[in-house]
Amino acid sequence: MSVDRLRLVAARVDDDVFRAVFLEAPVAAALATPDGRFVETNRGFAWLLGYSEDESRGLTLADLIPEGEVPFALADLDRIQQERCVVRADGEPVWVAMSAGIVEDANGEPRFYVVQMENISDHKRTERTLRRLADHDALTWLLNRRSFLEGVQRELRRLRSAGSGGALLLLDLDNFKAVNDTAGHPAGDTMLRETADVLRRRLRSTDLIGRLGGDEFAVLLLEVTGTQARDISEDITEMLAAEKIGASIGIAAFDAQTSEDEEELLARADRAMYATKSTRR
Repeated sequence: MSVDRLRLVAARVDDDVFRAVFLEAPVAAALATPDGRFVETNRGFAWLLGYSEDESRGLTLADLIPEGEVPFALADLDRIQQERCVVRADGEPVWVAMSAGIVEDANGEPRFYVVQMENISDHKRTERTLRRLADHDALTWLLNRRSFLEGVQRELRRLRSAGSGGALLLLDLDNFKAVNDTAGHPAGDTMLRETADVLRRRLRSTDLIGRLGGDEFAVLLLEVTGTQARDISEDITEMLAAEKIGASIGIAAFDAQTSEDEEELLARADRAMYATKSTRR
């Protein structure tokens, strides 16, 4: 048998082995031409993304990414795994770990790309949950003290740059310790969650709301006057009273010229809150 004939037989054997491995691979895989079009996909691809082999033929990576995202090329994936969000045939987004390798011809030119995708949606959900737990209070899902103060610091810079002001509210529940002592901690937890719900209902999505600890809550109202802040404070007090929750609120209004940082504003609101509580007593 000639050398050329041996090479042809070896190439066919290699193709058959490659094809068998490709089709039975436990991860989603696609063969793509150098210009990025899929010419063949395996069973894992159909299972992960919901496209049959016929439906996937001719698709490109640009067809799989969510609308509005910047497309990326196969060359960007060559031997470098990336985490990407792609869209299934039914429109459902799914996070995948994606990589691609080049298969060259006898002359060293790209013959096709082998694209592999592994579902990492569960990992991404866990990652988001852990990040949320790090930034939020686990009972009320409001911002925790650290995240709230970081947000206030960021918004103060933005407001002052824009020449705007706002107000920081500090809210403390009345007789909270007595509720915990007489009715138990579950009743206290319910009161805290109800307070958080009232704040969410009354405030705008752009305002910052945090639970600083215990029965202490804080709110940063963006681009409001001192009068508007007092009106909002009164609304919150009335809404809480309707839930049979008493609260004292201190207000620290500021404008673009105010030089206080987040801790100083919080301290001023704290003094105003205790003054309110003393007056009510």
